[in-house]
Amino acid sequence: MANALKRKAVAYAIRTRPNQKPELLVMRFHDMPDMPYRFPGGSVEPGEQPEQGMARELREEAGIKTFRLMRKLGIQHYFKSRFRVHVERHDYLIQVAHETPDQFEYRVQGEGADAGDTFVYSWLTADQVQELHDEFRDDLTQGLSAGVVR
Repeated sequence: MANALKRKAVAYAIRTRPNQKPELLVMRFHDMPDMPYRFPGGSVEPGEQPEQGMARELREEAGIKTFRLMRKLGIQHYFKSRFRVHVERHDYLIQVAHETPDQFEYRVQGEGADAGDTFVYSWLTADQVQELHDEFRDDLTQGLSAGVVR
């Protein structure tokens, strides 16, 4: 039996406050505070473009409706053996308002598997990359060293 392909889209959301380093928006499940941080994002629905999926996931998972798309960072391909699925992940760099709260909780909207879950959001600087889930850490570290993400 062939392994399935799962298309995903992820928002690397940054905010830049006056006289401070840029920060990345990260999330954890409310009931799993020891879990490594992740970025908001999720599955791209059939008929949806990856950029549209990223915007929808950001709205459903974080309540963020307004942002500036800076650029597409790339497409990552990997296999998640636990789920026996090949992943095609589209990564986007976006900027949100610097007034976005330092920490906030949001209950997931929509009809996906995570509907009703509560996520806790906070911000990390580039020197805190080690706190990210390994699914994102290596790609972000490479992007930082290549100057793709500043």
